[in-house]
Amino acid sequence: MTPMPPNSATLTGPPAPPQNREEPRSHGAPVPLGIWLCGPQPNTSPGETRSISQRLTDRVIEEFGPDRESIVVTSADTDAYASHLDSATGRHLRTAPIPTTSADGTPPIRHRSPRSRQRAGHMPPQGSVDLVVACQLPAPVLTSAGEPYASWARWLRPGGALAVITANPAGPGRFANHTGAIITAAETAGLAYLQHIIAVLAHIEGNRLLIPDDHGAATERVSARNPVHVPAHADVLIFLAQGDPTGGQA
Repeated sequence: MTPMPPNSATLTGPPAPPQNREEPRSHGAPVPLGIWLCGPQPNTSPGETRSISQRLTDRVIEEFGPDRESIVVTSADTDAYASHLDSATGRHLRTAPIPTTSADGTPPIRHRSPRSRQRAGHMPPQGSVDLVVACQLPAPVLTSAGEPYASWARWLRPGGALAVITANPAGPGRFANHTGAIITAAETAGLAYLQHIIAVLAHIEGNRLLIPDDHGAATERVSARNPVHVPAHADVLIFLAQGDPTGGQA
């Protein structure tokens, strides 16, 4: 089994009290619900997501990847992640575009060397990856064929983990919770839902989240029928590959 990170941790300050909450699995059994206190994103606009996901990628690799040899980070902006990973880690990591077509038609993966050299490559062989970190911001990519989750499941070797980073983008309109669709897609691909981590992106005072002044002013300017969502958290969903690396496909 994949070792679980502590239920309470922080990137910018002391650990929070332990959390014992659980959320139901789609098939009845509960999963652990963890909390990471990350603090607000510095020096970015309210809609900025790239640096948030990079911080969470670093944390996921730190918590779930210490003993894993093959790690792939997949996102819509592979060049930005490749540059960031080179500066943030000394590990042998790879980046890949998010698969949206069948395995035969998926774009090539970029392999990362410890010296930051790039070379064109192919998609990871079936069952060859220990950890896939998927940055699904600002909204998850889902196709009718089950991609990209079917491909990610095929990449993983038995016991490998998929970590999906997602969030509801700030802005006017109704709140969109993407986690249900992500869980369904991952389980359809044959992955087991292991843990849900809430990454809190705001300072906490007592039992209240502190809203930055710029968000508070924006909220006051809109009506109750057209609210502005404050980016208070991101979701990190952890899934585990079970035995057959075919992604649940016959």
